[in-house]
Amino acid sequence: MWPPIVPMPAIVYQVFSILHKPHPPSLEHGIKRIKQTEEAIKAQKERERVKIDRLVSIEKDVFDRVSSYVMHWRVRT
Repeated sequence: MWPPIVPMPAIVYQVFSILHKPHPPSLEHGIKRIKQTEEAIKAQKERERVKIDRLVSIEKDVFDRVSSYVMHWRVRT
C-alpha cells in the first residue's frame, strides 16, 4: 500500500496534544466573568426590591380600602 504507514515520532504527538488541549481561561476573561456575575446579582437584587415595593404598595392600597370601608360603615351605625 502506498503511502507506507509510518509511526509518528513522539514530538509530533506532543505538539498535537498541546495544540488540541483546551486552553485555560485568561485572567481578563475571568475578571470579565466576575464583573458580569456581579452585575447580574445587582440586577436580580433590584428586581427583587421592585417586586417587594410593588407588594407593599398593593398591601397598603388594600389596607386603605378596607379601613375606609370599615370607617364608612362605623359612621353609619
